[in-house]
Amino acid sequence: MAVATDSRVPAALAAPSIGFALVAAVLIGGGITGGAVNPDRALGPAIMSGTYTSLWVYVIADILGGIVAALLYTHVVGKATAPTMAAGDPQAARPAGDRDLASADTT
Repeated sequence: MAVATDSRVPAALAAPSIGFALVAAVLIGGGITGGAVNPDRALGPAIMSGTYTSLWVYVIADILGGIVAALLYTHVVGKATAPTMAAGDPQAARPAGDRDLASADTT
């Protein structure tokens, strides 16, 4: 999500980045968990079948994953500086979130 909220990242990268992360999570975890990336998606079948043996993973992993992600972002990614623009780039004066993905030759 930081790619959608960090001002150092071009705004046009948010949707593809989140989409590719979701596709990777489903493709990697799909064979193991049935692709239940959403904990609510795992909770419904567990309630209907009365099988709660691995439901704790969906609850605990979300909480721990959120905490670890917040700490990593705060202490590792958040301290990084945005790359500098090359001299003569027409987008150099614009904030990173407002830049286009087009190269300097096409603008």
